[in-house]
Amino acid sequence: MKPLKNPFRFTSLLRPMIYLFLFSLIYGFGTLTLLDLPAPWNDITRTLLLAVFGLGLYFVSTLIWGKKRKTLALKRTAEVFGLCLFLAVFTTVVISPLSLQGDNVVWLIVGAVLGTLCLLFALPTLILFFRAIYDSIDSFGEQIKFVRLAWKGKFWYILDLWLMLFVLMYAWDNFMGGPLYSGGGFDAPSIFTTLMYLKEPTIYFEMILLLSQGAAGAWELTMLGILESLLMVFLECNLIAAIGEAGQQMWNEYHYNKPIEKNSPVSRR
Repeated sequence: MKPLKNPFRFTSLLRPMIYLFLFSLIYGFGTLTLLDLPAPWNDITRTLLLAVFGLGLYFVSTLIWGKKRKTLALKRTAEVFGLCLFLAVFTTVVISPLSLQGDNVVWLIVGAVLGTLCLLFALPTLILFFRAIYDSIDSFGEQIKFVRLAWKGKFWYILDLWLMLFVLMYAWDNFMGGPLYSGGGFDAPSIFTTLMYLKEPTIYFEMILLLSQGAAGAWELTMLGILESLLMVFLECNLIAAIGEAGQQMWNEYHYNKPIEKNSPVSRR
């Protein structure tokens, strides 16, 4: 009988977890203070803020995967910003309006399909693009090939990892009344939009601090929110590590037929 192997890392991910927690705090307070801005400035500033947070997430990813030269070079950070800005604009301009088409059956079906596809694949795919950029794959066509190989070779592995995290977040918010609370329905476009803008690890207890000051039970909810945010930071960093490792493995097998680099942190599990 094979001994059980711990699939999670903690000590080697402590530094990126601290950075992710701090970036999430800054992003959370920033985006919550923008809720009162009039349209269209609300959407514009939130979109830009989310794209900037994507840069922070890429920086955290480079810490998780190990130091490499030029991973934070101007060209690479510009590519990352462009990807994150595209996803943020797509969420705001395309996905979010589809949640408001309840009277139109056709658009309702389109929204359900697109929203579900985004929920399942958008964020894992973004992490795989991060990994391709981190691995110095310059051509956008080659980056797409990297992502395609990863999904083709590790489809269920990547999807299972992401769904584990998403189901935990969704269940928590529906139980505690967090940002993903859906009130008994499952509006995929609305849930994806909320996931993108209001589901960073620290958002829940930040919302309580800003919107429920002095309310009964607010302190207890804040403490629960902090514990949840720490768990989410831990799981998100492990998710980034695992998805990045899967992408690199498929790329190496396809091109070089060699194992993951021995000095890479993702190989020390």
